[in-house]
Parts: sequence; C-alpha cells; structure tokens
Amino acid sequence: MALNNSPGISTFDVVPPYRPTTTDFNGAQKIDDATDPPDAATMPNAAEANTTAGLFASLGRVVSLTTLSLTVGTPYVIASLMCAVSAAVVGSFTVVKNGTGDVSITWPANFFGSAPTCSPEASLNHTVPAMISAYPITNGVRVVMYNAAGAAADMPFTVSVN
Repeated sequence: MALNNSPGISTFDVVPPYRPTTTDFNGAQKIDDATDPPDAATMPNAAEANTTAGLFASLGRVVSLTTLSLTVGTPYVIASLMCAVSAAVVGSFTVVKNGTGDVSITWPANFFGSAPTCSPEASLNHTVPAMISAYPITNGVRVVMYNAAGAAADMPFTVSVN
C-alpha cells in the first residue's frame, strides 16, 4: 500500500501551516483501474483528480495568506478579514497606530508557518490622490500613508500578505 501524504485538512491549518504542493495530493499520481476504467464523461477519474491536485497546488503557491481591510480610527479597526488559516479571527491580529499615517499589524509567531515569502501589497480605500507603502516587519507588516502633499495622513486601506 502506498503512503498517504495527504494531511486530511487544509495545509494552512496544520501545525505549522504551509503552502500545499502535489505531495499533499499523494504526488497527483492517481491511475484509473485498467480493467474497469471509469467513464470520463460521467464518473470521477484519475485525470480529473490529478488535474485538480495540480491546480490546487498551483493556487496554493500564489494565494495571499491574509487580506485585511482597515478603517480609520484610534485605534484602526479591521473591517474585513480573509485568511488562508481557517481559525483566524480579527483577534488573531494586533493593530497598532504608530503615529499619523503609520500602522503596524502583527500576528503570533509561526501563525503562517514559515515567514511570508513576498512583500506585502497595500492599497488605499480612499477617493483622493494619496500614497501608501507596506513592508514586512517581524511577524507582521507596517503600512505608511501620505496625502498628495506628502504629509502623513490616516486613511482606510487594505493590505495583503503573501
């Protein structure tokens, strides 16, 4: 009998969480029964299962680990949360207003397993010209915002951690 490498749950929910690969789908090497193959038009089959496994592994490589939308306030408030870790709730994240237009968002160590692999992406949820920048910090992300005149300014924003 072949080894079963599938964790049985989302790889983002195991401890520590990680991005899925085809290994989590037992190598995406399913084969149909040679003597009684399934009808590919009406029955589940190996090609479908292997395609699905490859697709899920590909999506797992590029999906954001979390996307947070915050509203202006003291403190800033997480208004929307999407997260690959299914147990994540708003309380999983700590939001600190460092000063005008300067916000840090942190999470517990190993919350996403290994550190995020790319720089965070941020956008303003605002209707006037302005600038925003996001960069990684230890177990978190820091977001800074400036109005069109170049002065630090508090604005609603969305940040994605990849």
